[in-house]
Amino acid sequence: TTGTPVSIASGTQPITAEVHYMPAGDANPVTITAATYNGNNLPTSTVTGSLEIMPANNYNGNFSLGGDVTAGSLLLWENSAGTTLTLDTSGYNITTTYKFLVGSRSNGTNRPVTLKNTSATVSTIDVGTDLQIDQSTSPSGTRQIQSDNINFLVAGNWSNYDTYTFTAGNSCTVTFDGTADQTIITDGDAFNNLTLNNTGASGSDDIIISNTLDVDGTLTITDGDLDIGTNNPAVNTAGDVSIGASGSVTKGSGTWTFDGSGTSTWTDSTSSGQDLGAVTIDGTSKTINLGSAVKATSLTVTDTLDTTASNYGLTTSGNIAVAGTLTANGSSITCGGDWANSGTFTAGTSTVIFNKSSGTQTLTSGGTGTGKLFNHLTHSGAGTLQLSTNNLDVDGNFNNSAGTLDLNSLTLTLSGSGSGLMSNSA
Repeated sequence: TTGTPVSIASGTQPITAEVHYMPAGDANPVTITAATYNGNNLPTSTVTGSLEIMPANNYNGNFSLGGDVTAGSLLLWENSAGTTLTLDTSGYNITTTYKFLVGSRSNGTNRPVTLKNTSATVSTIDVGTDLQIDQSTSPSGTRQIQSDNINFLVAGNWSNYDTYTFTAGNSCTVTFDGTADQTIITDGDAFNNLTLNNTGASGSDDIIISNTLDVDGTLTITDGDLDIGTNNPAVNTAGDVSIGASGSVTKGSGTWTFDGSGTSTWTDSTSSGQDLGAVTIDGTSKTINLGSAVKATSLTVTDTLDTTASNYGLTTSGNIAVAGTLTANGSSITCGGDWANSGTFTAGTSTVIFNKSSGTQTLTSGGTGTGKLFNHLTHSGAGTLQLSTNNLDVDGNFNNSAGTLDLNSLTLTLSGSGSGLMSNSA
């Protein structure tokens, strides 16, 4: 339809071809009322059941929803250079059987397209296959989703290309709920809350990340595998991280950073524990509390990590470096690599276990004063535990059950008491 504003009545429309809303005139906004567009194909120029929203040539388009809309696919297109297109969901919902596209109908310059919700009522956009921000081969201009008060359910892939923007609103949750492998191309744009709930069979439930994964709110892995091993992206999480009993993580070589500010919780409810890879606690006055036992390949603490009064365990196969504060309470901490403390280690009643199976792992205590000493310390690895740089003070029991302890011309002080103070069964 080209010309004056139009309104499509509620109900199922007998659509046999693609529907186009193309109003002429910048001052004439179009309100799209509740409607259903039946179709079962991906969008092309002749597909049945797709809803295509774009301005007429050389005009700006200002669209808003006046009701919930269901379509085979929904496409938000610019139509000519220098024009703009905006769709305001206005608190209503969109459901597609197939693709949802915010992008360019053809190559060109200065063609901004925006999806937003100005209502205080949250809209839900439920996408049956892929959500894509731009698909032209030589795009220019801003294609953006402003996700304040919009939640997304995506059963297929998420593709955010080039310079185009997904702006994560504070009330936005994106949920990936496919039944087969899904790919997320982020272009580095942050999500607010991100939920992974892929119910595909094991081996076909991967959510594969490309580009940095940045989550400013809560990351919840309910079901499916977060695959950061295929493309090795960095992961930044500013809120809680929760891995459900049916969730998993395939680690990569990128660093997983708990950033942001305030206090967040790291919880892993799987039976075997998920190794997040190289983990760094590095925000602005950031504290990470453990909500369960957790695993990492290596751990660097430049802010604060607290195992909490529940005494949850911490296991690394590699190094632990403390430049901030590590509060151990009564937990068991297992270190498979080197230990270096240039910050504060509050040992509490904890036990630290060094278990490297071969070679040498070094222990740099940082000194023997407050924030440097250990409570119980066990060396159970078949390799060598070697002191480095500083003397070592153990206030509880020291147990060398395997391998070799190398003092390296430094001093080990046992400050505790009792018959189990020193044990060497290696």
